[in-house]
Amino acid sequence: MCFVIDTVIQFQRSGVVGEVETVEQVLVNGAPLSSYGKDVSGIIRDVLLDNYSESFQQAFEIEENVPNTMTKNHTYHYLRVRECKLDGFRVVRLTDQILVNGNDFLTLDRSTDTWTAEVPQALALKQLWDWDTERMRRERIQLHESCTELMKELTYSEPTTTGDPNGSGHPGGVLGSIVHYPQNATETLQASQSGKGYQVL
Repeated sequence: MCFVIDTVIQFQRSGVVGEVETVEQVLVNGAPLSSYGKDVSGIIRDVLLDNYSESFQQAFEIEENVPNTMTKNHTYHYLRVRECKLDGFRVVRLTDQILVNGNDFLTLDRSTDTWTAEVPQALALKQLWDWDTERMRRERIQLHESCTELMKELTYSEPTTTGDPNGSGHPGGVLGSIVHYPQNATETLQASQSGKGYQVL
């Protein structure tokens, strides 16, 4: 994998309000990260570990009881997108956002570690999450560190692309070939000389 100067890493977690099951995904410059080692898996797990199903359920139940805000017994799909933009290994921007049914819902203000409600229906969840600003600060710091670690792991775990100056010029690795020899080379040689079997071209 070859990285451009600016790399965008997205940690995504999605689910349905009221259900425990979630789907996690990591994107690097828009491409899903599908194959990785134990170290990378540990970094991803640290970022995506928290499950917010309970707080979502609590907040949406509050909002459903407020007139003209949310429809009772409606299905709400949420997506949390935690993103970092890197210049090399240096994080230049962090964002943390919640979408509900594809629409902006909450956005984290990095300067205060509090959430901005993008719609009135998000106020209950904002109040629940703003109650623990220390947790949000820790999550932000962890995201920053995890992005740097992940970038290093993805970069250094890639096979080298520099060729041996005395070699074949192929980038990294060994160019191999398989040659099939007859089981008994002596018999084959005799057969070819007598006009049977292999023949010299």
